[in-house]
Amino acid sequence: MTVTTAGTPVDGPRLPFILGMDTRHAMYASGSGTAEVEFSYQVVSGDVDADGVAVAANALKLNGGAIKDLDDFDAALTHAALAAQSGHTVDGVRPALSGAAVNGARLTLAYNEALKAAPPATSVFTVKGVGADQKPRGVFITGETVTLILGQGAVHGDTVTVTYAAPETNPIQDADGNAAGRPHR
Repeated sequence: MTVTTAGTPVDGPRLPFILGMDTRHAMYASGSGTAEVEFSYQVVSGDVDADGVAVAANALKLNGGAIKDLDDFDAALTHAALAAQSGHTVDGVRPALSGAAVNGARLTLAYNEALKAAPPATSVFTVKGVGADQKPRGVFITGETVTLILGQGAVHGDTVTVTYAAPETNPIQDADGNAAGRPHR
Protein backbone atom coordinates (compact mmCIF):
# COMPACT_ATOMS: atom_id res chain seq x y z
CA MET A 1 0.00 0.00 0.00
CA THR A 2 0.99 3.62 -0.41
CA VAL A 3 0.55 6.14 2.40
CA THR A 4 0.61 9.89 1.80
CA THR A 5 0.55 12.75 4.27
CA ALA A 6 -0.28 16.44 3.77
CA GLY A 7 -0.11 19.82 5.42
CA THR A 8 2.22 21.89 7.56
CA PRO A 9 2.63 20.66 10.21
CA VAL A 10 2.31 17.25 8.60
CA ASP A 11 -1.07 15.60 8.97
CA GLY A 12 -1.76 12.09 7.88
CA PRO A 13 -3.32 8.82 8.90
CA ARG A 14 -3.70 8.38 12.62
CA LEU A 15 -5.17 5.76 14.91
CA PRO A 16 -7.05 7.00 17.99
CA PHE A 17 -6.72 4.70 21.00
CA ILE A 18 -7.80 4.75 24.63
CA LEU A 19 -5.02 5.27 27.14
CA GLY A 20 -6.47 5.19 30.66
CA MET A 21 -9.56 7.38 30.43
CA ASP A 22 -8.26 9.56 27.57
CA THR A 23 -8.10 9.31 23.79
CA ARG A 24 -4.61 9.63 22.30
CA HIS A 25 -3.52 9.39 18.66
CA ALA A 26 -0.85 7.14 17.21
CA MET A 27 0.40 8.87 14.07
CA TYR A 28 1.47 7.17 10.85
CA ALA A 29 5.21 6.50 11.22
CA SER A 30 6.33 4.22 8.36
CA GLY A 31 5.47 1.41 5.98
CA SER A 32 4.42 3.10 2.75
CA GLY A 33 5.26 0.71 -0.10
CA THR A 34 4.83 -2.40 2.09
CA ALA A 35 1.93 -4.56 3.23
CA GLU A 36 2.12 -3.25 6.82
CA VAL A 37 2.06 0.29 8.18
CA GLU A 38 3.29 1.43 11.57
CA PHE A 39 1.68 3.99 13.84
CA SER A 40 3.60 5.54 16.70
CA TYR A 41 2.80 7.32 19.95
CA GLN A 42 5.42 8.61 22.39
CA VAL A 43 4.41 8.15 26.02
CA VAL A 44 4.60 11.43 27.92
CA SER A 45 4.97 12.09 31.61
CA GLY A 46 1.70 11.38 33.37
CA ASP A 47 0.35 8.80 30.89
CA VAL A 48 -0.98 5.77 32.77
CA ASP A 49 -2.99 2.75 31.67
CA ALA A 50 -2.72 -0.23 34.01
CA ASP A 51 -4.98 -2.63 32.06
CA GLY A 52 -3.57 -1.83 28.60
CA VAL A 53 -4.47 0.41 25.70
CA ALA A 54 -7.60 -0.25 23.63
CA VAL A 55 -8.73 0.69 20.12
CA ALA A 56 -12.36 1.26 19.11
CA ALA A 57 -13.71 -0.42 15.96
CA ASN A 58 -13.24 1.58 12.74
CA ALA A 59 -11.17 4.26 14.50
CA LEU A 60 -8.48 4.70 11.82
CA LYS A 61 -8.71 8.18 10.27
CA LEU A 62 -6.96 9.59 7.19
CA ASN A 63 -6.58 13.06 8.75
CA GLY A 64 -5.73 14.77 5.44
CA GLY A 65 -3.62 11.87 4.16
CA ALA A 66 -4.41 8.79 2.11
CA ILE A 67 -3.87 5.02 2.17
CA LYS A 68 -4.15 3.35 -1.25
CA ASP A 69 -3.45 -0.10 -2.64
CA LEU A 70 -1.04 -0.75 -5.51
CA ASP A 71 -3.86 -0.16 -8.02
CA ASP A 72 -4.48 3.32 -6.51
CA PHE A 73 -7.78 2.33 -4.85
CA ASP A 74 -8.55 3.70 -1.39
CA ALA A 75 -7.87 1.18 1.35
CA ALA A 76 -10.80 0.03 3.47
CA LEU A 77 -10.49 1.67 6.89
CA THR A 78 -12.82 -0.71 8.71
CA HIS A 79 -11.32 -2.85 11.46
CA ALA A 80 -12.36 -4.71 14.59
CA ALA A 81 -12.04 -3.23 18.04
CA LEU A 82 -9.14 -4.21 20.26
CA ALA A 83 -10.07 -4.63 23.91
CA ALA A 84 -7.59 -3.44 26.55
CA GLN A 85 -4.27 -5.10 25.73
CA SER A 86 -2.70 -6.36 28.96
CA GLY A 87 0.63 -6.73 27.17
CA HIS A 88 0.61 -3.02 26.31
CA THR A 89 0.26 -1.23 29.61
CA VAL A 90 1.58 2.30 30.09
CA ASP A 91 3.33 3.89 33.08
CA GLY A 92 4.60 7.37 32.33
CA VAL A 93 4.68 8.50 35.96
CA ARG A 94 8.02 9.17 37.59
CA PRO A 95 8.57 8.01 41.14
CA ALA A 96 8.20 11.01 43.43
CA LEU A 97 9.93 11.73 46.70
CA SER A 98 7.35 11.45 49.47
CA GLY A 99 9.50 12.01 52.54
CA ALA A 100 12.95 12.01 54.07
CA ALA A 101 14.38 11.27 57.49
CA VAL A 102 17.80 11.36 59.12
CA ASN A 103 18.76 9.06 61.95
CA GLY A 104 22.39 9.59 62.85
CA ALA A 105 24.45 8.51 59.84
CA ARG A 106 21.45 7.01 57.95
CA LEU A 107 19.53 9.30 55.64
CA THR A 108 16.37 7.70 54.24
CA LEU A 109 14.53 8.96 51.14
CA ALA A 110 11.01 7.56 50.74
CA TYR A 111 9.37 7.38 47.30
CA ASN A 112 5.72 6.88 46.36
CA GLU A 113 6.30 3.56 44.57
CA ALA A 114 8.65 0.59 44.50
CA LEU A 115 12.05 1.20 42.93
CA LYS A 116 14.48 -1.02 41.04
CA ALA A 117 16.93 -2.46 43.55
CA ALA A 118 20.08 -1.36 41.69
CA PRO A 119 21.32 1.84 43.36
CA PRO A 120 23.22 4.60 41.56
CA ALA A 121 26.78 5.48 42.49
CA THR A 122 27.35 7.45 45.70
CA SER A 123 28.92 10.22 43.63
CA VAL A 124 25.51 11.40 42.32
CA PHE A 125 24.43 12.52 45.81
CA THR A 126 25.65 15.52 47.78
CA VAL A 127 24.60 15.89 51.41
CA LYS A 128 24.82 19.32 53.04
CA GLY A 129 24.24 20.29 56.64
CA VAL A 130 25.98 17.36 58.28
CA GLY A 131 29.37 18.80 59.14
CA ALA A 132 31.16 19.48 55.86
CA ASP A 133 29.34 18.72 52.59
CA GLN A 134 29.80 15.04 51.89
CA LYS A 135 29.14 12.19 49.52
CA PRO A 136 27.48 9.16 51.08
CA ARG A 137 29.65 6.11 51.81
CA GLY A 138 26.92 3.74 50.64
CA VAL A 139 23.58 3.75 48.83
CA PHE A 140 20.97 1.01 49.19
CA ILE A 141 17.50 0.63 47.66
CA THR A 142 14.81 -1.52 49.23
CA GLY A 143 11.22 -1.32 48.00
CA GLU A 144 10.22 2.35 48.08
CA THR A 145 13.24 3.48 50.09
CA VAL A 146 16.69 4.81 49.20
CA THR A 147 19.08 4.75 52.17
CA LEU A 148 22.27 6.81 52.18
CA ILE A 149 25.00 5.88 54.67
CA LEU A 150 26.84 9.03 55.73
CA GLY A 151 30.38 9.40 57.02
CA GLN A 152 29.22 11.77 59.73
CA GLY A 153 25.86 11.59 61.48
CA ALA A 154 23.37 14.40 61.87
CA VAL A 155 22.57 15.78 65.30
CA HIS A 156 19.40 17.34 66.66
CA GLY A 157 18.83 20.72 65.03
CA ASP A 158 20.79 20.04 61.82
CA THR A 159 19.10 21.04 58.57
CA VAL A 160 20.08 18.44 55.99
CA THR A 161 19.81 18.92 52.24
CA VAL A 162 20.29 16.14 49.70
CA THR A 163 21.04 16.88 46.06
CA TYR A 164 20.70 14.08 43.52
CA ALA A 165 22.19 14.48 40.03
CA ALA A 166 20.43 11.76 38.02
CA PRO A 167 23.10 9.83 36.11
CA GLU A 168 22.74 8.57 32.55
CA THR A 169 23.51 5.05 33.75
CA ASN A 170 21.62 3.41 36.60
CA PRO A 171 19.41 6.28 37.87
CA ILE A 172 16.87 5.82 40.65
CA GLN A 173 13.89 4.41 38.74
CA ASP A 174 10.66 2.47 39.15
CA ALA A 175 10.02 -1.04 37.81
CA ASP A 176 8.91 0.40 34.44
CA GLY A 177 12.11 2.41 33.99
CA ASN A 178 10.73 5.86 34.84
CA ALA A 179 13.60 7.80 36.39
CA ALA A 180 13.05 9.76 39.60
CA GLY A 181 13.66 13.47 39.70
CA ARG A 182 16.09 15.23 41.97
CA PRO A 183 15.12 15.26 45.63
CA HIS A 184 15.76 18.44 47.59
CA ARG A 185 14.90 17.94 51.27
